[in-house]
Amino acid sequence: MYLNYRFRQSSGGGGGAIILLLLLVVMLPMMAALAYLGYQKFKGEDGTPGPGPGPGPGPGPAFKYKVVNGVPQYTEIVPSDCSGTEYVKKKSCHNRQTGDLLDGTANKCGEGVEEWILDPDASGYQRAIGNGTCESDFRPCNLVCVTPCEGATWIEGECMRDGVVLEGSETDKCGRGVRTYTLDESAPDYVASTGRGTCTKNYQSACDVECPQNVVAPPSCVQYTTPQKSANGCVVSKEDGADPVGYDEDGWQEYFQIALEAENCTGEKRLSEWKTCRGPPTPVNCVGTWGENDGWGPCTGSCGAQPTQSRTYTHKPAAANGGEACAIADGAVETRNCGTVQPCCEIGEWKDGTCASDGFMTQTRKLTENTPGACANYDATKVVRCCYQEGYWVAQGACAQHQIGKQKYTQTVAGNCPLGTDTKYEDCETPKLVKVLPTTAGGGRQAAPVYKKVISRL
Repeated sequence: MYLNYRFRQSSGGGGGAIILLLLLVVMLPMMAALAYLGYQKFKGEDGTPGPGPGPGPGPGPAFKYKVVNGVPQYTEIVPSDCSGTEYVKKKSCHNRQTGDLLDGTANKCGEGVEEWILDPDASGYQRAIGNGTCESDFRPCNLVCVTPCEGATWIEGECMRDGVVLEGSETDKCGRGVRTYTLDESAPDYVASTGRGTCTKNYQSACDVECPQNVVAPPSCVQYTTPQKSANGCVVSKEDGADPVGYDEDGWQEYFQIALEAENCTGEKRLSEWKTCRGPPTPVNCVGTWGENDGWGPCTGSCGAQPTQSRTYTHKPAAANGGEACAIADGAVETRNCGTVQPCCEIGEWKDGTCASDGFMTQTRKLTENTPGACANYDATKVVRCCYQEGYWVAQGACAQHQIGKQKYTQTVAGNCPLGTDTKYEDCETPKLVKVLPTTAGGGRQAAPVYKKVISRL
């Protein structure tokens, strides 16, 4: 009756209860699996970083540890290489055998390699663990050797002054001028420059053209050297007394030529020209770092030896353009002691077995080898004498027979027992004599007393 009633009461919405029960049956295994995965994640055993001293990415834990006085001490390191996706250049094009940088000069040009490493500051970077490595990526490069052009064949130009060819026919076409010589790049002896090699392809020289009879040549402003940089350097404007440009700032550089008759080279005839220029590059101070969390790697070491950990100093960036250098060399490695020395054989405390009736028992202890064969000279068991006590006590004699107010008890013992293990005394009740005066039939007391035994606690 009760079951039918319950079923009828829930028939209107009881299907929901049944469905809920089925869902619980299905979901419980899934919830247990998720809980186990969460535990693995906390331990670091799923290959992802956990909050404990787990390993980080990888197929399983990177190291094992035990907790001593609340501090994790590593007991086993599983090596793993560093990993990541972003690279930074560590060293420019250089000779891999000698390590010399290639700058295009003699014996420092041609094929070489650039050294690239995984960026330790990039997202997703994982450092090497244990004896794992972090190999550099050497990429081929080629620096063209610097050689100037060669050639000795020059094409002679017209003798000119102020854009006019001096051919000696009249006053403004005679006298002193400038002749331009151009390197003949089609000549057989011409060899083009390579790399950043220089090549002077023209130069100028003063020339003189004879004037007609009785004709005096006009004053001329003619240079006899190639343009030279002004000592003022790169300045912010073409005005006289302009300030020098700052770092990486654009400006103007004046080039001038020495004239044969400098007094004729004034005003518009001044032998100079302006070219764009740029200020010196901004100095870069070296910024050195040991890495994240001071850069200390995992604590590693063999059993029986002091564990150590290391870190490497990196310049990022290195000093450039006269910037301040770092006090510590790039790639410098520091090592320090860490953790505690792990014994090769860990010896546990002796634990007693059961003492047998013959007075002997077997003791055992746990031996843990941190390297094969380390516990070969130690015993895990031994037989020792012990005190066997039957534990069944038997009273000997009456109370106070052997000791006032005490009852003596004995038990069966065997083996290496302390003196007196087979005997004990406990408090007991003893009889006490009480004097009682007898009475007569009429109620009077007799003269002779009678003693009666009364049990009382002493």
